[in-house]
Amino acid sequence: MNKFWNIIKNNLTTVKHISAIGTADVVGTAISSIFWLYLASIMTVNGYGIVNYYIAIANIAATIALMGSENTLRVYLPKGVKIQSTAYAIVFLSSAVTCLVLFLVYSKIEIIILTLSFVISNLAIADTLGHKEFTAYSKFFVLQKILLVIFSIVLYYFLGTNGVILGLAISFSPYIYQAVRGFSDSKICFILIKERLAFFLTSFINTFTGVARGQVDKLIIAPMLGFELLGNYAFALQVVAVFMIFPNIIYKYTVSTDSGGKSNTAVKKITVLISIIISVIGATLSPIAISTFFPKYVLATQAIQILSFHIIPATIALMINSKFLAMEKNRFVLVGTIISLSVNISGVVILGPLFGIVGISSGLVLGTVMACVYLILVNNKMKSDESTSVIR
Repeated sequence: MNKFWNIIKNNLTTVKHISAIGTADVVGTAISSIFWLYLASIMTVNGYGIVNYYIAIANIAATIALMGSENTLRVYLPKGVKIQSTAYAIVFLSSAVTCLVLFLVYSKIEIIILTLSFVISNLAIADTLGHKEFTAYSKFFVLQKILLVIFSIVLYYFLGTNGVILGLAISFSPYIYQAVRGFSDSKICFILIKERLAFFLTSFINTFTGVARGQVDKLIIAPMLGFELLGNYAFALQVVAVFMIFPNIIYKYTVSTDSGGKSNTAVKKITVLISIIISVIGATLSPIAISTFFPKYVLATQAIQILSFHIIPATIALMINSKFLAMEKNRFVLVGTIISLSVNISGVVILGPLFGIVGISSGLVLGTVMACVYLILVNNKMKSDESTSVIR
């Protein structure tokens, strides 16, 4: 215990920055989670599935448009490389093409507006964290969640599911200021991207596969197993997202500080320990909580219990990925994500028809575990190589 408090005392700046991110993420995610759970209680399970289906489409489209610029900004801005305007210019062009395709395929303006909102907010957040402006990040994050509740609920009663999508899109409007500021901070210089093209492209593939891992399953589940099952699965994922708040807080902090050359080993170890505790609590208490407060989603209970054990390998993977990104070795992150995505999709296609929501959830956890094992093996090999090099 004394050792733990000594670590805290010797890292007051670290604690301050994590607190800034953490407070915002806890408050903001609490607001968001209560909203989505409230929305689930007033909507039909089928309608909840439809909303999540549209959000999945916009998420994937935004990721394509962003082309991996988030990790590029978060890694290179702390190193003093003024790359934001160049990255923004490329993203704006790709966004125009992406939105045109969305219009031709879906002809649904709400999805297009939501896609653009995701693009702008992701650029602004990456820019803010890259500059280590953790307090500014906190303010904008909480404000967006408050606006989400106000606009989405009001518009839902007027427009139904389309109102929820539109309200979500409008809630990201404060990030426009951050994005405009970031674009004006530097001059467009495509040489900066050219010199880092391998990292930029790998970041794009990695980010895309990461988002695909969290969204493609929803696109497959809806036509294959129906919106009702998707609604239950999306509800389970929302609950597990609450469990992942703390690991994600730490990850947002460590990517920037790892890139700046600061060691975060103690912080990462504590994070993994806490994730184990959260996992056990989630698996144990979720059946009671769901049957009491959300009886409509009893089908999601088993999924939540299974997905609770996704938290441990997911946290370990986040901590290792932070290190790899800082070292600009994002190809390892990419391989891990591809492994997870492949197993996850296989789980949906093979196990989904056989075991329903239990099979889908098991596939997701198995994919996370396999990706985590790969990352651990690579990380250990790197440490071994470094030790051998020092001995020589």
